[in-house]
Amino acid sequence: LCLAHLEHPGNPVAAYPALAKMTASQRLKRLYELLEAENGVCEAAARAELRAWYQRAEGARTIRNRYVHGNWEYLPLRWEQPVGFEAPPWLRKPLGSQAAETMSLERLENIAGEVDGVLQEFLGLRQRHGV
Repeated sequence: LCLAHLEHPGNPVAAYPALAKMTASQRLKRLYELLEAENGVCEAAARAELRAWYQRAEGARTIRNRYVHGNWEYLPLRWEQPVGFEAPPWLRKPLGSQAAETMSLERLENIAGEVDGVLQEFLGLRQRHGV
């Protein structure tokens, strides 16, 4: 929604068809371009903060893709690490040794917290800088 309002401030719905054809990576990059633009909505000080956020957002996007497209298992009798994950076949080669893993629920919660932290940071940046 933020991107749609930045693309078409008077009629954000007009941005929907183009945004629907973009990948998450393309949308994130376009958001960054609009926020980074010298004549855009952000002042220079805000752009520096947004640059740092963008780097963290790229990392969060990678984490999100890895887990959203994966196959999960929960084996409560595997006490230490009951959560299992395996990437789908098309992601195994690019992920290499990270294509499969087991983890504790605490680790899974920490990973989810990292991704949520990036979102919360963006919401704070939006509020602070009027984006």
